[in-house]
Amino acid sequence: MLVVDSDSSVARTFRRLLEKKGYNVFVAETAKEAYEHLSENHYECALIDIESFNNESVNFSQVKETAPGTLKIIFTDFPKVKINLEDRSDTIIYLEKPVQPEKLFKLIEEKLYRKT
Repeated sequence: MLVVDSDSSVARTFRRLLEKKGYNVFVAETAKEAYEHLSENHYECALIDIESFNNESVNFSQVKETAPGTLKIIFTDFPKVKINLEDRSDTIIYLEKPVQPEKLFKLIEEKLYRKT
């Protein structure tokens, strides 16, 4: 599993919570790192804070289109009406912040179990 968050304390918290659930977790703190991780490795799931793409040379579309089989859960502060409904799919899911860990874990398990 890949966690992408420019806030290192948030990334560490997600890492710790996910590792307690038994997941192997890697962290990327920049959009460029996320793109490199997704291009070079296979991840079943990537948790991505969209704010990590502010002022980055790699844009969100590049990362979103990388690793098409990877479940991408996008964290956003944007109201639902601003999210492009065409971006929603079985492998791209948007969650509004703040993210509740138990809701996130349930979503991950449902989507990953359904993929197999």
